[in-house]
Amino acid sequence: MAKVVTRNGTAVIEDLWYPDDIRQQAESLGYEDLSMHDIECIMERVCEDFDANEGINWATIDNAIEQEVKSWI
Repeated sequence: MAKVVTRNGTAVIEDLWYPDDIRQQAESLGYEDLSMHDIECIMERVCEDFDANEGINWATIDNAIEQEVKSWI
């Protein structure tokens, strides 16, 4: 959930996604037993593919999971 927080005296919008969010979503797509390294790679892909017009949402996370898993094959 996004929220307004203060960083160094400036208000910013913060939207946090945790490893458990990625793990649960991957499991819902049929990818189980991901290591923390696997999850971090997926999170890196989310950041690399970030598009401010889309933001980070379940669809972008799904896409990152699918793309990352395909790269392992």
